[in-house]
Amino acid sequence: MISGSKCVDFMDSFPVDPSKLGAIPTATGVEFTLLTGPEATSVQLLLIADPSDRTNHTVHQMERVGNGGWKVFVEAAKPGDCYGFRVHGPYDPRQGLMYNPLKVVCDPFGKLIGDPGRNEPALYVYNPYDKTLVDKCDSLLCAPLSMVPPVDDFDWEDLKHLPRPPQDRLMI
Repeated sequence: MISGSKCVDFMDSFPVDPSKLGAIPTATGVEFTLLTGPEATSVQLLLIADPSDRTNHTVHQMERVGNGGWKVFVEAAKPGDCYGFRVHGPYDPRQGLMYNPLKVVCDPFGKLIGDPGRNEPALYVYNPYDKTLVDKCDSLLCAPLSMVPPVDDFDWEDLKHLPRPPQDRLMI
């Protein structure tokens, strides 16, 4: 730790519970939760029952939770369903912002990959010849997809968490 610096616990700044990120199946449906940058303006969940027929999918608008968190509960979703996200927001590579809603993104917090997709130019967020230009190709047909995992029936209630080490003992 740098002398005189204020150390902020990263986990305490999350707008959602980190253990609930990804797709969490329940007895009545699936809760989908995603973290994005705070600049994201909207997020859509694409639920795809059969990855071989990606044109047959449902779109669910996610609700903002805090500054960069998004969630939606889908009753019709079940373990084994494939899904991805479309994240809307500004496109300004000079500022490090490259949101492109034409791109379907895999869940960074997902527990399973349902379809690895195919490496095609449509996956690029930007024009491969000029990164300042947004790519206009839809990646739905080739993007990797996450898969809703089976219901976790392990009883986590009585599990004892290990204490966190003091901040001055951490090496970053």
